[in-house]
Amino acid sequence: MSEFLLQSIFFIVSITTVTLLGILLGALANGMDRNQLKNYKENFIAKFRRSLLFGFVLTLFNECYWIGNIFAFTLGIGSSLFLNLPIMFFLMPLWYTFTHIMSRMGFDALHGRSPPKPYVKIEDPLIQGGYAEIYRVLETNLNAAFGKLKRRWAMPAGKYMACYLWDSAFISQVWKYWDDDVAGEILLPLLDSQADDGRVPHFTSFLNKSNLTQPPLIAWAISNLQVDNRYLKKTYFKLKKFNQWLYLNRRFENGLFFWKHSYESGIDNSPRFTDRSEKQRKDLTRIAAVDLNAYVVLQNQSLIKLAARLKEQNGEDLERDVLEFKEKNRELIELIQLYLWDEEAGLYFDYDVFEEKRISLNTIASFIPLAAKIPTETQAERLKEHLENSNEYNTIIPLPTVAINDKLFVKDTWRGPVWLNTAYLIIKGLENYQYYELSGEFALRLIEGVFKTWQNEGSFYEFYDPERFDLRELTRKKGNLWKQITLGGKPVKNFVGWTGLVNPILIESILGYDKLERIIQPRIPGKLKGKTIILGFPQENFELEVIYNDVNDITITLIDLTGLKPNLVKKCSLYQKVMIDDFFGE
Repeated sequence: MSEFLLQSIFFIVSITTVTLLGILLGALANGMDRNQLKNYKENFIAKFRRSLLFGFVLTLFNECYWIGNIFAFTLGIGSSLFLNLPIMFFLMPLWYTFTHIMSRMGFDALHGRSPPKPYVKIEDPLIQGGYAEIYRVLETNLNAAFGKLKRRWAMPAGKYMACYLWDSAFISQVWKYWDDDVAGEILLPLLDSQADDGRVPHFTSFLNKSNLTQPPLIAWAISNLQVDNRYLKKTYFKLKKFNQWLYLNRRFENGLFFWKHSYESGIDNSPRFTDRSEKQRKDLTRIAAVDLNAYVVLQNQSLIKLAARLKEQNGEDLERDVLEFKEKNRELIELIQLYLWDEEAGLYFDYDVFEEKRISLNTIASFIPLAAKIPTETQAERLKEHLENSNEYNTIIPLPTVAINDKLFVKDTWRGPVWLNTAYLIIKGLENYQYYELSGEFALRLIEGVFKTWQNEGSFYEFYDPERFDLRELTRKKGNLWKQITLGGKPVKNFVGWTGLVNPILIESILGYDKLERIIQPRIPGKLKGKTIILGFPQENFELEVIYNDVNDITITLIDLTGLKPNLVKKCSLYQKVMIDDFFGE
């Protein structure tokens, strides 16, 4: 038998053995956790079978698993033929497969500990099926602690094997309706990786971390989560230090803020920063960025909320902090209104501090101030006019990243396509000004757009065509060869990720459920009139049934999933607030 054939057999045996070992260990861990669950009625064989299947799917359907083994196979052949090191042929795939599977084992165990998934029941199989599939992929993109990442962490998709700052902030908002513990934990690896000077990195991974940062949205994310006092104390002072770092390192003398690099903004090849291929970059250290300035206002607002919660739960005297953040916001909002608002255009623009002029580009960034409640009522109305315009942002799938009538609009990454994270912030901004009819309409069309594209293309993606329900006309940073090789020429699939925000959009902006405030405020578009929508929240042991008969005739029914209480019913009108606590009153 030839040496090459023997090495091939070793390769196959090593891959098979370690794969089966990893699946078996994952299955046992999962089965043991399931066995401890209360009210879990499957027998041991059923538990083991489901755990085994889960481990198998995680292992064999992960792109990185196969990419790594192809790399190991190639390296093994090369080392054997040219370096006479046949042992490498065996060890490389063994090492890669073992570390990969072990990194996923904690995920198997997690599957047993988390509550059952949230669900929706609606007379629309596309929405009902898409909603469930979002949570399935969300689960797949959660990772166990591994390497330098000492806690569970969320990746946006298999091709992004790292924990990203603003991605994680948005992903936590998807997880919070399923598992509060996961929602909070996936933010901690970024704070664990905080630099001594206070900077929170753009990303951190099991190998390294970035020297840049990203939109400072962790404080905002935590302010929208149900977390305990211990968690608040652990995170608040780190977030305060991050805020101080931004003021020291990303602030002009005039008081406005700038990005150091387009990757810090998260919207990499926006026409505000680069050309389509990213080969030509603007000097961002001379540009006061409208989105970053709005994010800092939002960060200050969120730190005020967290300080108030710490005082309420722990008696912490943080009044000085609160006054500091309020004063920071007063000053910054004045500067935003002075330098970034363009009265003639009715939009917020970036500002070149060297040339002392605004940079007139009609992009989604112009509307981020809505999310931070910066505009006056009059300014908000002007912004709303742009959003309602079918030649700008009121597209089939609404809220493209560049107005479609702008000469720089193109269906490439951040130069035109719809991204769910920025769309989510704009919807929240509209709700801040009680534009519920428009926000509800946008919300439903975003949901339909994501799920129709899923139906047509078979997956969830990073970004979407504002005019179609497919990927045919979409490109990624055309002309950038490195991105074509590493990520491909189309949106990355299985991106859940902030695309998972489509589910919170249904929960919050259609049904109007506010988990922290315990309020329901129906914002259901007319298209859903006459339909019954049921949302299940197993983590909270209740189910909400909402029947929209007419503007003044909405029936809300609370169903106790423990079966200990009878159904409770409330009547309300569209946009009327109903306290959830009323359902549990005597």
